[in-house]
Amino acid sequence: MKQHCFLPKSKLGIWSVILFVFSILALVFFFIMVNVFGQRGGETFFSNLTLTIPMLSAWTASTISFVLGLVSTIKSKSESVLVILITAITFLITLYGIGAVL
Repeated sequence: MKQHCFLPKSKLGIWSVILFVFSILALVFFFIMVNVFGQRGGETFFSNLTLTIPMLSAWTASTISFVLGLVSTIKSKSESVLVILITAITFLITLYGIGAVL
């Protein structure tokens, strides 16, 4: 029986995890700006760049993390539990982002 490892060993898997952590940090920054500093959006999505940039960064990093995790799982046959979990989470985030844009 093959043993599954928790942490990724492939470069793509490691980058997938790094980008996922970055996206979480960007979301935390967004919520700090809203809840602590009282930032609010304007009439359009790009009205307040202090809120727009972290949200776009988080969504972009999540999408790239999904792609890298998927490629790592398929191409490198990565069986890292963390990469598989992050790939599933970022897949849902990517779907939500596409749905929000449409």
